[in-house]
Amino acid sequence: MILSSSFRRAKALIAFQSSPLLKTILNVSQLDPAFWIKEPEKDVKLNLADFNESQQKVIIQCSSILKSDEPKLCFVQGPPGTGKSHTIVGIINALFTKLYYLRRLAAKQPKVNEKNLNLKIMICSPSNGGCDELTRRIKKLKEQTWSAIYERVLQREAKVVRVGRTESIHKDCEEMTLDFLYKKAFDQLMMEKKTTKSESLTSHYKNLQFHEKKFTIRVKEFKTSGKEKQRFKIYIPSDLNFMKKKLKKNNIKI
Repeated sequence: MILSSSFRRAKALIAFQSSPLLKTILNVSQLDPAFWIKEPEKDVKLNLADFNESQQKVIIQCSSILKSDEPKLCFVQGPPGTGKSHTIVGIINALFTKLYYLRRLAAKQPKVNEKNLNLKIMICSPSNGGCDELTRRIKKLKEQTWSAIYERVLQREAKVVRVGRTESIHKDCEEMTLDFLYKKAFDQLMMEKKTTKSESLTSHYKNLQFHEKKFTIRVKEFKTSGKEKQRFKIYIPSDLNFMKKKLKKNNIKI
């Protein structure tokens, strides 16, 4: 008998008592503000052509929660094969699209609440297969280079991390695991340090070459100057001797 699921449920129940939505979930009421979903913003145009009418409604309602300061709940029910995973990816797209517009708005209006501008989304699934499937879909969407703005926003903004036991994660999603991303970031940091160190050594070596060349020139100048002095010392005494002989010959005392 596998007890891991039972342990997870027990841990969830223990943690549930500190949830801000505790009373809302235990006493469900349509009058509860947690279930009030505002109409989507008219200035945000979502590309929902790949979704049917019910999926579009879910995406619009769930993504509108982003601008709310209070925690909200949105329950979506659908039998297998109705496109729930497809809709979840659509919700993520819509959230990042609205995030893009919120940041543009915040640049013009300083009063905009910046709390929602640093968006973090946690996607949970009761199975590793479900998490892997959503990870693959988001990864595929991020790799696309065409079409609507929300794909480009997702591609630029989203950093996807697949959390879980490495041995339980599919190979397709390994490059998005925390361990892989940590190793990649660490290797990149070490490479940058090596590059910086190499550039510093190269600069230092060139500086040494410059001073060596300068020193060599000065040594040559010094040697040349020394020879001139030696020649001067040789020529002067010889000239004096010549003058002495000439004066002596002419009987001139010195």
